[in-house]
Amino acid sequence: MEYSKVKEFTILPKNGTFYLEVSYEMKKEKHDLDISRALSIDLGTADNLAACVDTLGNSLLIDARAMKAMNQLWNKKVSTRKEGKPEGYWARWLDRVTQKRNHQMRFGS
Repeated sequence: MEYSKVKEFTILPKNGTFYLEVSYEMKKEKHDLDISRALSIDLGTADNLAACVDTLGNSLLIDARAMKAMNQLWNKKVSTRKEGKPEGYWARWLDRVTQKRNHQMRFGS
């Protein structure tokens, strides 16, 4: 990264830590896209399955039940801990549980 191209630094407090955002200008690059090739994702009516098909005839199903279960457990833990507390209540324990859930969502179990 060239510091001469940096436009702005922003420090953001999140989950009990601080994150540094760096904004800088990039050159626009031209990409040669083949618009005859595409991927379609159909989430359907089920919350736990997504069907994917591309224009080459390949298809796959994505099972999201594990992610949905993890997220439901996190929601239950957070709501139980925040029960009877003021609206903006947050604690270190909630930070840890949230970071664990976010890590599981990004990288899998």
